[in-house]
Amino acid sequence: MIGRRLATVFFSIILVLPSLSWSDSASDAWCAVERDYWDQRVITEYDKFNQDHSCFVDVDDINLKGITIIDTRHASEFEKASIPGSYNLPVSFLQRESRFKEKRLLLVNKGIVTADNARTCFQLKSSGFTSVSILEGGLAAWVLAGQKINALPKERESLSQVTEKEFVESLVSSSSILVAGEAWYNSVSKVVPASAHIAVIKEGQDYQKAISQSYAAALNQNKSFIVLSRSLSGSTSVNLRNVFTYRGELGAVHRQFLIAESVAKKRTALPDRYKCKGRS
Repeated sequence: MIGRRLATVFFSIILVLPSLSWSDSASDAWCAVERDYWDQRVITEYDKFNQDHSCFVDVDDINLKGITIIDTRHASEFEKASIPGSYNLPVSFLQRESRFKEKRLLLVNKGIVTADNARTCFQLKSSGFTSVSILEGGLAAWVLAGQKINALPKERESLSQVTEKEFVESLVSSSSILVAGEAWYNSVSKVVPASAHIAVIKEGQDYQKAISQSYAAALNQNKSFIVLSRSLSGSTSVNLRNVFTYRGELGAVHRQFLIAESVAKKRTALPDRYKCKGRS
């Protein structure tokens, strides 16, 4: 199944040592150059290693006086919606900037893929940053708390909505709990990873009450909610932070999983320069 295969290979970081020379004396099917490649390749799985959740902070617990707010999203997203006075810097750039290491930092983004933020926390602390906080629930939580944001109404609303790519990233990395209607359970379970946590809303069950009951447990596990709105009747809006909505088709999510699987296979495939002579 797509989900099961993705759960083990998706979002792997592959570090490859410099190219090895070809061996003319390779006599068996698995020659030295290929063996050395696999021996020296290091794979760090996205959802298991190098995570630190200690940076996560609720918007109500932040002392904003004298804090530097860093928005780590893509520049195109920052242009559409941003916190007044914040800086738009990718984590890779921030990590190399020593001038920020002694500052009190609040990192913000959309907040859906909590595993990604936990890795950011680990990376920055390992690089010597002394005071790093990451906004729990992302910019949508910031808005729900009544804080100011520069955004048009449409862009403000999109902060709590999930794209297909975010849907896949979040479930594969075990960052989210998926909320779906009971009638959709079988269809949903065929698309998402086997390890995905699916919270089922039964027919006639009060949606608001069901979400509220599971909310505290999800926060304790540093997870977000993704509500599959098409699977539920009535309004799926809820005034809770860390709750996001996917309004698209399940088929679009399935196609995104296929794309992700293809990319993952390419990342873990043996590069041509390491293949033994005569092998395709």
